[in-house]
Amino acid sequence: MTEELAEAASAAARTVAIDVELRQLHARIAVLTAERNSISIVQRMPNEIFARIFSFVPGLPCDNGVMFVCRRWHTLCIGASELWTHIDLEKWRPKLLLTALERSRTRKLCIELKAVTGQNTEQHLRTMLAQSARILDLKISGPKTTIETFLKLIQPAELSVLTRFFVEQKEVNGPLKMLHRDYHSPEPEDSEPVFSLERMAALRHLSLSKVTFHPQLKRVFSQPATTLLTCLEIKSAWLSVEAVLPLLTSSPGLQTLRLDGAFGLDFIQPGNATVYPSVDLPLLESFEIGARTYTVANLLVALHFPGTTRLSICLKGGGTPGIDPTTEIINSVIPPLVAHATLQAASSTARTLILQTYRHPNATYFLDQLSLTILAEDETQLISLVMDEPAWNHSSRIIESFFRSLAPVQLSTITHLHVAGASVNVKTWKALFSGPANIIPAQSLETVTIRADEQGRRVVQALTQRKRFDALASLIVDIPLKRKTSLSNVMEAVEDFAHAYRKIFNAKFERVKVRLHIAAPGAGGDSDSDSEWDNGDSENGKDVKDWRGVKAVVKVFDWEEVRVQGPNARNWEDSDAEDFDI
Repeated sequence: MTEELAEAASAAARTVAIDVELRQLHARIAVLTAERNSISIVQRMPNEIFARIFSFVPGLPCDNGVMFVCRRWHTLCIGASELWTHIDLEKWRPKLLLTALERSRTRKLCIELKAVTGQNTEQHLRTMLAQSARILDLKISGPKTTIETFLKLIQPAELSVLTRFFVEQKEVNGPLKMLHRDYHSPEPEDSEPVFSLERMAALRHLSLSKVTFHPQLKRVFSQPATTLLTCLEIKSAWLSVEAVLPLLTSSPGLQTLRLDGAFGLDFIQPGNATVYPSVDLPLLESFEIGARTYTVANLLVALHFPGTTRLSICLKGGGTPGIDPTTEIINSVIPPLVAHATLQAASSTARTLILQTYRHPNATYFLDQLSLTILAEDETQLISLVMDEPAWNHSSRIIESFFRSLAPVQLSTITHLHVAGASVNVKTWKALFSGPANIIPAQSLETVTIRADEQGRRVVQALTQRKRFDALASLIVDIPLKRKTSLSNVMEAVEDFAHAYRKIFNAKFERVKVRLHIAAPGAGGDSDSDSEWDNGDSENGKDVKDWRGVKAVVKVFDWEEVRVQGPNARNWEDSDAEDFDI
């Protein structure tokens, strides 16, 4: 017992000694660690690496907050000229513009100025254009007065390295007011071309949107024998074709050409008898034009481009006075369009045919639009023709003429037919699906998509009566957010089609899919409101149970609810409404 007590006492004493020694060692370690930290050299990241990292942060250093983190970063940002070369101002801040111009020193500049307006604007623009020799990319938008001032200032400027140039006028009504005021006034004697492309020798991309020009100005563009332009966009400008053709002639390297409402002055000189000089554009990949019928027809004859060019046409503003619009479209626009399609068919395979009507966002003042589109296998657009929706009988004439002209060059390979509201009678559909011409090859169609309306019902009826749909495996029915017709007739037509298919092939039709478009919660309306169902048939067709008759006669029945942004939002059928400024 005595020995055990002695051992316990010895162990306790040793434990105390160990604890004391450990505390001494920990204290010594802390002293040594502090001493080591105090004599270690801090490795600082070089300023060049910091500047490179900061260059990936969008915006100027004073806007993105980088320069306000610490004193070193502040000094670094002020001294790093490469951080001040991309000047993008959402609001007009002339002081910041001048600061960025100064701090960028001699580096090349990319400048985007939005909503340029206010006092001393001309002075600040002069200061900016004093640096024109190092501007690579320039985009400016503002009211009519600002844009007029700017266009005068750039005439003598040497923009020798400028590659991209965008000008946008914000006031939509400016051109109209100026047109009525200045049309009968003579061209100023000392007028110079607005755009002197000789001083923009490196220009590749030129875009003008809603820009006002004097109606009597004969030379808008002054260009050398050959320009380097690859993209030209003119939108909602008041120009004549004669003002633009010389530029096209001097730009054989154009790859993208968009003339959307560019020729607002053509109504003054109706061009039915006008013959424009030929222009070769051998590298053109995409051509979009929105103009009057006679202007489109004349330009399609004058411009020569390869068969691989994607072609989009929007007929707007009426046709030649005294000529029936439908006849003019059939005789003047469709033939050159078909000639291009013939060349196009050699390099591209058409797969999807779309007939669609959609409402312009401002439906009070603008007509519904009829769109005829052909897509390639990769969903790229090959040909598109858009026009104000004609009267019901004229619509059938135009559509039938369009497709009869294209068959079989572009239509023999069609596997998907999409019809959304296009006014075509059953007789015309039957003629397109059958007969010796076999214009739309019903026997090779794999998918048919319709809108749940009277026009969609006619398509299904024509297919049922055609009785040749060997490859057809999918029928898709889209129920839009708002409708004016009963779904009962559409459901009945789909069910009759499925019965006809079963009778012919002794098997159920492969697949029917119904897509119901409803308003998203909190998106401006109640998706279940009867006001969305204009015909009072609010219960029949908007529930999957209403389609049980169709479901019973097909192998696969799919139901999908597609949520859209409220009953007042643009419906799915309006998806192309912003392609052209109508």
